[in-house]
Amino acid sequence: MQRTPRATGIGSLPGTDVGAAHRLVFDELPDLAFLPELPARGVGADMAGRGTALLVDFYAEVQPSGWRLADRPGRDARRAAAFLRQDLDSLEENAQDFTGTLKVQAVGPWTLAATLELRHGDRMLSDLGAVRELAESLTEGLKLHLAEIRKRAPRAGRVLLQLDEPALPGALSGTVPTASGFGRLRAVDEPVARELLAQFPVIEKALEAMGIFIWPMVELEADDALASAAAVGAEDPTVDRVVICTPDKDLGQCVTADGRIVQLDRRTGTVLDRAGVTRKFGVPPESIPDYLALVGDSADGFPGLPGWGAKSAAAVLARYGRLEDIPALGISWDVDVRGAGKLAATLQDRLDEALLFRRIATLELDAPVSASVEDLRWTGPAQRFAGLCEWLDAPRLAERADALAAIRAGDRREG
Repeated sequence: MQRTPRATGIGSLPGTDVGAAHRLVFDELPDLAFLPELPARGVGADMAGRGTALLVDFYAEVQPSGWRLADRPGRDARRAAAFLRQDLDSLEENAQDFTGTLKVQAVGPWTLAATLELRHGDRMLSDLGAVRELAESLTEGLKLHLAEIRKRAPRAGRVLLQLDEPALPGALSGTVPTASGFGRLRAVDEPVARELLAQFPVIEKALEAMGIFIWPMVELEADDALASAAAVGAEDPTVDRVVICTPDKDLGQCVTADGRIVQLDRRTGTVLDRAGVTRKFGVPPESIPDYLALVGDSADGFPGLPGWGAKSAAAVLARYGRLEDIPALGISWDVDVRGAGKLAATLQDRLDEALLFRRIATLELDAPVSASVEDLRWTGPAQRFAGLCEWLDAPRLAERADALAAIRAGDRREG
């Protein structure tokens, strides 16, 4: 009997057709579907716009420099909220009979703070008091959002919450640029970051009691969780192949030579194995962190090195593989790259910075995720869930969870 591959995606998909995106996800990912996001729809559908739509009593508007806090909801806030409602309406339409695991994603407080600007124009990350207030608002908003997800997808076996913090490494290392772009914000102390994120275990406890499986990433990122989960899946004998459904460049490093882990490029509809990653970036999967260290990755909040572009980085790394193995003098390079001398000098002058960027781009494979793919199966809420719902002033949530558990139990008996 042929085993069914398990796959999911980070959340973003190309295009603007919401209905088509949901149909694609629920048709192709029957075990671990996700709520698709379509940032190509424009302002309000982007990561920051979706994050602001989840906030409670916080509003934002778009300025020439990006999203900025506002006193009241305006056109941009209404647009972001409308996109979210549209996505939830489409979810409800497509998920009525879905009984697998449903993943929803949300931007974390540090990344949102690194993106939003205060009213006077500096990034919110520069004011830790404001960041704490933002985290409290996001926490409240996520509770409401997850309750709405459960309502829209009543038969989903489990709801998985993915908190994305791509800018957290940059915040901790002091590489997040100021609003002007001419400087860098002061690094956030790790104990401060831990203290702020400590409030999220309240949500996590409620979700765990509901039976929702979560991968809380405090020190690591969502990409680390996906890389670790891919490694777990590749070792599971019941899994034929692990398909990482995301266009994120850094996840290309997870693709294996034996074809057990591949990456799906939805823009072209092709599966990227080792040869496919090499064709796309010009370097093999193991050189992806070095490649990103040179060219930068805006999603993870680091700029790369001045002068280095995709073509020069690919050409040099295809020959030398790692940053440390690139000759210090451009005249010693045996590859034809324009401006080799200047590029080599930049690399030597800023080698420590490049190594830091590579460390940020290198995904961890020991993130605290599922011990096995079977862990994702929902078996119903714990007994403590009813009491927790009373404490949260949401008693009907326990009733809905119990009803859903009964439905799931019946489905398993029939299967």
